Amino acid sequence: MPTEVDGQQQVEGRETVFVLKEALASEKRGKPVWFRFMTVIGPCSTQDIEERAEFPSLEAALRSPAVLHSLTFYEPVEVDHGC
Repeated sequence: MPTEVDGQQQVEGRETVFVLKEALASEKRGKPVWFRFMTVIGPCSTQDIEERAEFPSLEAALRSPAVLHSLTFYEPVEVDHGC
């Protein structure tokens, strides 16, 4: 069952989850940049896979305010939980 951490759902006990990868920053840095949480001014990102927000479904990931933010370009990616 999802729990909420910093306003984002965290998933335990599932094999796969969805995360949000920031397309432009990932390309520029040459390694993945992930959505972590939302702040008042916009999304906060991380390169640490342990810190990235996990969503229980594609629909939940697409409903994240980070996807709708006008200055970032997040795309959902299906990954193994905790990997």
